[in-house]
Order: sequence, then structure tokens, then C-alpha cells
Amino acid sequence: NGAGKTTLFNVITGHQAANSGDVRLLGRSVSRYGVHRRAQLGLSRTFQKLEAFNSLSARDNVLVAAEMQSGLRNPGKLTDEILARVGLSNVAEITVGTLPTGTARLVELARALAARPRALLLDEASSGLTEEETNAVGDLLKQLVAEDGLAVLLVEHDMSFVMNTCSQIHVLDFGQIIAAGSPKEVQAD
Repeated sequence: NGAGKTTLFNVITGHQAANSGDVRLLGRSVSRYGVHRRAQLGLSRTFQKLEAFNSLSARDNVLVAAEMQSGLRNPGKLTDEILARVGLSNVAEITVGTLPTGTARLVELARALAARPRALLLDEASSGLTEEETNAVGDLLKQLVAEDGLAVLLVEHDMSFVMNTCSQIHVLDFGQIIAAGSPKEVQAD
């Protein structure tokens, strides 16, 4: 706690101004752009504190993001595909506020994916998930990277999840990187 992980995400996504440096997406500086423009260019995120539309169904939560995509002819189709990919088809019509925390967190992930990101930032993605759900999310993230070319930046305290999911790890301590490398390299550091 207090290492600067969420602050880093806030700076990358434009929720907080950087003191220095430059945020780049696909080789392009986005530092001067607001949150909305960065999202349009392909940055999507989830939050450490669950951010969902609790009065809407799981499907409608995801549909909100799908409908924001310019040029998308059938946002409902994209929504249903993402719900299936994340394993939420069976709860699609249930109000998010009545879902268990882990399932609601998966809705938030699905909504982030409906934005069709190039880079996905996940803040405490396994928080509230069962071990089975955590493993499924890890498998999904690896699949999204391998098949879709999605860049994923994960802030996480569950070291088993991190070691089994990530190809590169950077350990922060009060805003400073104190270790970096593959899971094997970081474990040996």
C-alpha cells in the first residue's frame, strides 16, 4: 500500500496530472489529452474500488461501453460476445448491485473490454474473486494478449495470480521500481 500503483494508473489514464514525464500510447504522446480522448485512442481500465452501474444489469453495464464505440454497427452483438468470453452470459440480465463482488468485478472487466482497448489497465483485478474465478481471469488475460495483441498492465497483490499470469513484472516501492523482469527473475531478486 502506498507504493504509487493506483496513482500511476490515474496518470496514465488522465485522471491525475503527471508531475513530469510523458504518457505514450502506440508511440504517440497522449499526455495532453483528457480521460475521454485517451479512452477513444485505446486506453481502458478497471478500478481498485469497484466502479459499476449497480442499478443496471450486467449486460447494460457492458452495453454502455460498447455503444460508445464509433463505427460499431451492432453494439449488442459485441456486448454478448464479451459477456460470453468473460463467462457472464448466465448473469447478463441480473442487476449488478445484487451480484457477488467477484462477479461484479468481472462485469467491470467486461465493460473495459467493450471499449475495444489497445491497452487494458487492471487495478486489483482479482479482488473479491474466488480462486477459480482468478484462474479464469488469468487465462483470459493471457488469451487476450496472445490472440488479440492486447497490452495488459496489472496492479495486483495476489502474487500467485501475478506469477502465473504476467510475462513481465515491475515491483514498486513508494513510486520507485525496485525489481523488474520475468516472474522467475523477480522471484530470485
